[in-house]
Amino acid sequence: MKQYTVSELREHLAGALDHAERGEPVVIARRGRRFRLVADTPRSPRARVKAFFQVTDPQLLESGWTWEWTAPGRPMRLRTSRGAKRAR
Repeated sequence: MKQYTVSELREHLAGALDHAERGEPVVIARRGRRFRLVADTPRSPRARVKAFFQVTDPQLLESGWTWEWTAPGRPMRLRTSRGAKRAR
């Protein structure tokens, strides 16, 4: 276990961080109180989210069709770009 006073920690901060990163206990003493320096464990990468929609006709997207989500609990609205021509 490594133990530092605050003034020693200022001089050897990089070394104290290295010790904590390796999992060794590091204690910092200040005015009779002891503080423990612990390295935070890295978060695991998030799993890739699967697509909610599957595009079956890419021509619709190319012609300017899209969906607009307005608010929770409300349905999605179909939008077209102003220049898109609709098939009749």
